[in-house]
Amino acid sequence: MRNNINIISSDIINKIAAGEVIERPSSIVKELIENSIDAGSTEIHISIDKGGIESIIVKDNGCGIESEQIDLAFTKHATSKISKISDLDAISTLGFRGEALTSIAHVSHTSICTASNDNQAYETTIKEGQIGKIKIAARPRGTTIIVKKLFDNFPARKKFIKTPESEQIAITRVMKNFFLSYPEIAFTYSNRNKKIYQLSKNTLIGRILDIFGSNYKSPLIRVSNERKGYSVDGYIGNLDLIKKRTGEQFLFVNNRHVDSKMINHTIYRSYSSLIQRGEYPFFVLNINLSPSLYDINVHPSKKEIRFKEEWRVNQFIKDTIKKALSNSLDVIPSYTFTSNEKKVDLSENLNLPEKQLSYIDTDSLLKSNAINEQIDDILNEGNKAEFEIDSIWQIENKYLITKLNDGIVIIDQHVAHERILYDAAIKGLQNMDVESQTALFPKSLHLPNDDYQILIELLPYINKIGFKLREFGENTVIIEGVPTYMKNDDEISIINDIISGYETYGKEDLEIQDKIAANYSCKAAVKAGDAL
Repeated sequence: MRNNINIISSDIINKIAAGEVIERPSSIVKELIENSIDAGSTEIHISIDKGGIESIIVKDNGCGIESEQIDLAFTKHATSKISKISDLDAISTLGFRGEALTSIAHVSHTSICTASNDNQAYETTIKEGQIGKIKIAARPRGTTIIVKKLFDNFPARKKFIKTPESEQIAITRVMKNFFLSYPEIAFTYSNRNKKIYQLSKNTLIGRILDIFGSNYKSPLIRVSNERKGYSVDGYIGNLDLIKKRTGEQFLFVNNRHVDSKMINHTIYRSYSSLIQRGEYPFFVLNINLSPSLYDINVHPSKKEIRFKEEWRVNQFIKDTIKKALSNSLDVIPSYTFTSNEKKVDLSENLNLPEKQLSYIDTDSLLKSNAINEQIDDILNEGNKAEFEIDSIWQIENKYLITKLNDGIVIIDQHVAHERILYDAAIKGLQNMDVESQTALFPKSLHLPNDDYQILIELLPYINKIGFKLREFGENTVIIEGVPTYMKNDDEISIINDIISGYETYGKEDLEIQDKIAANYSCKAAVKAGDAL
């Protein structure tokens, strides 16, 4: 059967285009804030309900829109940012495509109230792309946009919206990009009238501390460099700020947040001698260069960037980061490794002739092929005698050795304890009784807002494995109990590690249980080097 080729209707075209720009509530927040910044706002208020699914309100004190141009603002490809092709090589604003407002209006019910001066304001509502009657209203200079019923007329997109908690986390991440790229702007961000962030205008380091806490001050390393049309400014973190997940890497080009795998990889490689695979350093960096040297018009979301001289940018960033690290060795934690020559006399414990089994030099035993030969000798000699398990020895604070009737067994203490903790955690997650011990001195844990939201979502699972946590003030929980079998007393670090793995946990309950149990048991188990 032959299908005829037809031109699709303008309504379908608009919905397809809107879907490219507006993927989820965080996309709307991003586009509206960019418009507010381009309008010269010094104060921006963002309020969401149910992770932006129910409503999104963005209010600013920018230049506003003239009454006769309100309907034009919601027309596709209408923009005040560019007017000719050559302007694409000199883009200095965050928005320029003229797609944001019309895309938002096509996937929601949108209201706008705007004033270009303090004398008169105007308001109207746009439903499914159709603008209503413009009426006189009251508000000071600036613009307020309210977005409701997101994707109600776009079911194919609506079914992919995640939970309100997940959407709020995504919005918070978008907000952090603007907080850090424009510290001179005051932001208020709230969810259901509960303030999440209230930030006054500040310096960059002041804004970093406002968001992440005062404990970030000492580990920060200043970065500033300039070379032949390129400059970079910002902060990187020392090893105290290394995390097991991404999320604290903020890269800006001319104050625009961008995704650049090339630059991120270059920064990670600069830390290669200091961190392990799967660890990620903290950085907030803003690269300044002429708009003619890069292309941001790659995707409607304007997240991707292409540099015209990638090799030059790459080398510039690499040299800058390495210089910053080399000049700041005093703030990078140092680790001293000492080799203690410990010798364990097992002949008495194993009741073997001293001439046949004298000493095991554990330093060489663990670092050379001689370990195999020495263990074989021990096992062969052990076959000649009968023993009962009544003693256990620890070697180099790494391995446990105990005698058996027909030899000895060597146990990796970390792996053994990890299995015990995993089994106990799974038992608790399956609603079976799990032992918990009350903390003699409860500890408080204060988290950044997005991490706190993750913790609240994971709290039922965490408490089932033996922790006893309760909410205590803004973004803070109290740790009142820990699992009985957990011997590591650094419960704050363990909880942070559980939070760090959030994006890998999946959606199915059994998968979440397994991942949390595995993450917890690995982090909480005794480590190689721990004396028992």
